[in-house]
Amino acid sequence: MRIRTVVLFGAAAILPFAAAFVVPGSTDVVLADAVKCDMSQYKAASGLTASVEQDALVVAWNGENNQELRARFAIESGTPTVRELAVRKAGGPWAAVGQNLTPEYHVVSGIRRMSVQQAEPLVGAGVELTPAVVDKNRWYAFWDAPLVLPDGPEMRQVAAARGARTAQPAGQTGPPSRGVNDTPAAAPAARGRNSIPGVPPGARNIGPARSEADIRRADASFHATSCSVKTDGQSIEVIYPGLSMGIFAGDLRFTAYKGANLLRMDALAKTGEPWIAYKYDAGLKGFSTALTPRVAWRDTGGHPQSHAFGGVVDDALERVKAQNRLMVAEGAGRSIAMFPPPHTFFFTREKDT
Repeated sequence: MRIRTVVLFGAAAILPFAAAFVVPGSTDVVLADAVKCDMSQYKAASGLTASVEQDALVVAWNGENNQELRARFAIESGTPTVRELAVRKAGGPWAAVGQNLTPEYHVVSGIRRMSVQQAEPLVGAGVELTPAVVDKNRWYAFWDAPLVLPDGPEMRQVAAARGARTAQPAGQTGPPSRGVNDTPAAAPAARGRNSIPGVPPGARNIGPARSEADIRRADASFHATSCSVKTDGQSIEVIYPGLSMGIFAGDLRFTAYKGANLLRMDALAKTGEPWIAYKYDAGLKGFSTALTPRVAWRDTGGHPQSHAFGGVVDDALERVKAQNRLMVAEGAGRSIAMFPPPHTFFFTREKDT
């Protein structure tokens, strides 16, 4: 299976086109630290260029509303690095939005299972639950929760909520719940009602119960020694091999689009493990409070929220529930928005974040 993660960045102020020399088509260009960049699939175009400038690969493109954008790429100790992400009005002074930015990925994976809820109508229709049938239907499970263990905190919370509802006075009902709390309770098999031969009463899935060994967590590491540049229509891709992330391995790719104030980052990786479901955290780290000291977003109720950085530094990741998963970092005369697109391979969570 192929894992594909995306983070998009847009500058909402001034943005770039760099007037550096264009590298000829089918040559390898040596960058800093003896790094090679394959330019054989690059084609120069007005308003969408890639070139070598000192010890960095410079990608420049025309954005929206007469704005220009520029990204300087390098490799530092094997890690692809955006030395500078800058924007400007056409012909105006450059404004750096970020400097020395590095990619960051954290992934957690589990195993997809076919649920008893799926199996019951198949068995009722005379379908034999062969390994092939089970493996096919693993991908269609609606009530699947690959990261929830039978004795985990989520299931204890479900039991507590169910007990509280049972203890309510007659005629009084609580508000409906959503997400993981409601998911196991809603499956008939979770209450002991199933008619699948060989499956014990109360089982929610076909096969062994989930265990700690199913769940694996990993942080990405990078071991790039080269890059490649490819022109694809009105976009330029910069690809770095050497991405490693637990059971996943592959490439890191940046994409710039002519006519858009966007820089896109993808982890293009695959795993040989079967039936993998996963979720991830991704982004660029290294943004400076000197350039973008404030972040703003809307909460899931649509209300504006903001945070000004300062004081004690907290290195831990902070969870923010933002409407449309969109946040904007702001500074004087510049801003940058961060948001991921929907993801095909996410398991159902029924949560609006």
